[in-house]
Amino acid sequence: MGYPWFFVYTSSLGIPALVLLYFIVRGKRTRRSMLRELTGLLALSLSLSLPAAAGLPADRFGPADLARLADVAEPAISPDGEYVAYSVTTTNLDADKRTSDLWRVRFDGRERVQLTRTPEHSEWRPQWSPDGSSLAFLSDRGGEDATTQVWLLPAGAGEARKLTDFPAGVEDYAWSPTALDSRSSPVIPSVRPGPRSRSRRRGRDRPLLVQGGWHRYLDHRRQHLHVFDIATGKSELLTPGAHDEYLPAWSPDGRQIAYVTKRGADPDRHLNWDIYLVEPRAGATSAG
Repeated sequence: MGYPWFFVYTSSLGIPALVLLYFIVRGKRTRRSMLRELTGLLALSLSLSLPAAAGLPADRFGPADLARLADVAEPAISPDGEYVAYSVTTTNLDADKRTSDLWRVRFDGRERVQLTRTPEHSEWRPQWSPDGSSLAFLSDRGGEDATTQVWLLPAGAGEARKLTDFPAGVEDYAWSPTALDSRSSPVIPSVRPGPRSRSRRRGRDRPLLVQGGWHRYLDHRRQHLHVFDIATGKSELLTPGAHDEYLPAWSPDGRQIAYVTKRGADPDRHLNWDIYLVEPRAGATSAG
């Protein structure tokens, strides 16, 4: 007895949906025999779909139109409320992948400007600096081995520069809300674990909160929060230990950082997520 199969035709969509359900009841099939059977079924599917497709109106949305869709996401309003920065994701058919660029528009819809144009790479997660003079974002720019880092772009457009250089990359970040200007704010990056735990690359000025580090079950690497000082380019580890930290957020006065984590003797064996607080300095104790 062979492999029973079922064919479902959705005439309302004009698209045949071929559902192949193979069950080994008894006996074995050779790869060549299975390939012949699959080829025949696909040919049957195509023959049934062509008449339906031929009768569709020219303006009917089809599979080829999917590549023309653009996803608009991650709106970030400037501190003065005048502008909105956001990401637009489109399909690069030549490279067979989807990439994201950053755009900026006035709150009333005027003056829409594309800030980045990188067909081979992506920019996402835009965040305004507290004084509105700069726009930070995440990007995988660089060669094939490039990792995601925090970049900084002048608010009026221009050339972006890389702020962080964590070996395994950055997962998330958050501006400090208490900076006097765009050159004195810390950033908290969420840093992915790598061979080094902190970066010594110089940045410009202002600290970030960085989150990073994909936990891997076999090597016990963790994702931790760091404070990155843009003025000096130095970073400090905030949350060491056998656990991961996510979704960092500053308190309005800049004195504490809230984040999400799982704690306990074996945090990978439960789903009890909690919110913890920690001061933005190395050696501070987290409180849940």
